[in-house]
Parts: sequence; C-alpha cells; structure tokens
Amino acid sequence: MSRLTRYCRLALQYTGAMFVIFNSTKQSRAPALAPSVPALFAFLSVSVLTLSGFWGSAQASIAKAGQKEWILQQASDMGGATTIYVTDDAVKVKTDKLGCHLLCRAPDWKVHCFQPQESLEWVGDLSLFSGIVMGNPYALPKIPKVMSAKLVGKGNFQGLKYSKFSSGNYGSSLLCTADDIPLAPKGAEFLSRLYTMPIITKVPIFCTGKKGGGTLKVNHASVRQNDYDCAADLRKGEVQFLRTLSWKSIPLHDADFAVPKNFKRVSDIIQVTFSSDKKDQLGDMLDNVGFTTKFDKNSGKSK
Repeated sequence: MSRLTRYCRLALQYTGAMFVIFNSTKQSRAPALAPSVPALFAFLSVSVLTLSGFWGSAQASIAKAGQKEWILQQASDMGGATTIYVTDDAVKVKTDKLGCHLLCRAPDWKVHCFQPQESLEWVGDLSLFSGIVMGNPYALPKIPKVMSAKLVGKGNFQGLKYSKFSSGNYGSSLLCTADDIPLAPKGAEFLSRLYTMPIITKVPIFCTGKKGGGTLKVNHASVRQNDYDCAADLRKGEVQFLRTLSWKSIPLHDADFAVPKNFKRVSDIIQVTFSSDKKDQLGDMLDNVGFTTKFDKNSGKSK
C-alpha cells in the first residue's frame, strides 16, 4: 500500500471517529469537543478530497507517461512527402510540399488545417474534409466507402508488422496496414479521407494499384487537336500510390498533437493549404505555361 493511500485511509478513519464523538450524547467530553469537531471534520474532508485529486492526477500522469506515439515518413501521389504522427487519440500530418499541417484529435475529432508560416487555420468537421478539397476549390469531400478486401498475407517493414489486403476497389490491388500501431476509428477515417482510399482500420503503410498506361494524342497538323491533359496518369503496370520510407516509436510528446493558438481562422481550406510563396510559385507557373510562344493558327507552327 502506498504512503498516500495509507494517509487517505487514516484521514477517513479519524474523520469518522470525530463524527461519531460529535454526535454521541453518551460521551462526557463531547460538549467540550463540539466547537472544534466541525472545523476538524471540514479540514480532514478537504484534505481527503485534495489528496484524492492529487492521486487521480498522478495516476493520469503515470498512464500518460506510458503512452507512445509513432512517427512515419511517407510519400504519396496525393500529398508528396509527409510526416505522420499517430497516438491513441490523435493523428497529425505535416506536408513538406505545401507546408501546412493537419491535426485530427479527440474528443471532437474536428480537422485542423493550419499554416505555421502565416498563422492561418481552418477548422471543420471530419465530414467536410478529404485530401482532394485541399487542392481543388470546386471539389466536394469524398466519403470513404467500405472496402471489399481479402487478407492475402503478412509482412514486416523495418520491424513494423503489417497485413496485406487485396482489393479491386478504387483501382487498388494491394493495401498494407500496420498491425502494431493502435488507431482510433475516427483517426482511421481521417487518414482514409486524406488519402482518398476505402475505409481502413489501421495506419496505411503501402498502397499499390495496376494502371493500364496510355499516351497523349498528338496531332502535328493542328495544335488545337492535341491532348493537353496534364493530369492524365500514363503509368503502366503496378504503381505504388503510397509508401512508407521509415518509422519510429517514441514516448508521447504532447506538443506534437497540440492545437495551434492565436491563429487567424479562415473559412476556406484553400487559403491555408498553400503558403504565400507557394501561391506565388503556382501563379508564375500558370502565367508561363502556354504563353511563352505564339502559334500560327493555320500552320500550327510556333513563331
């Protein structure tokens, strides 16, 4: 039995004894003790409550001290290079390409998208979020669907165990999720929405799919008939959409999952997704693409 537990028990015993004496009519000394007993009773009661509070806080601190967080370095078609932070009740994502951070945590599981460089923040319900809305102001958040998957094997990546699932949904042929990392259902939904993939229950480690390939149509006789779909995926064969480069597990660091303070709230996530310098780079690129040369409408040749 700990010292604190013994003290609390002793205090409760003395409090009970004093209460009995105070209410007893058979004890000759009870009248003399009467004025001091209520004060003593109040003091001991407050002491017990205070110590109980300290005990509860100590127990919570001990439990929290035993918590872990997992940090994964990943790369994906959707977000490029990212760092994923995962603990029992929170998920955080840092994007190298965009510079913005994403945080989804208990108890409300709202999505915080914030730009530390400019102290801007967007906050929205999880139902309003998906990776596609971060780069397209006209897109609607895609609702993850249940994946019809079959367990096809197990694997190990740098000591991290994972399960392999085969599925034909979303053009994905293989999805690997971590077995060793605990993930809350809402955290799993957040990652599903971020990567625009079927509903998962664990942290995705690898995701591959088969692509049919293709080519852009080129018409040398008429520039107008050329295919300029720069978003077309021309890859062929097994393509890896998501891959984990490295991972580590460390004791929980609260600052990794802290909600930003004193950031300016904005109503559109696009305002946060791109920092000012990224917006300038994107603007310069759009200004230059297709306007550096003039074309002869009749011949299709540049002047």
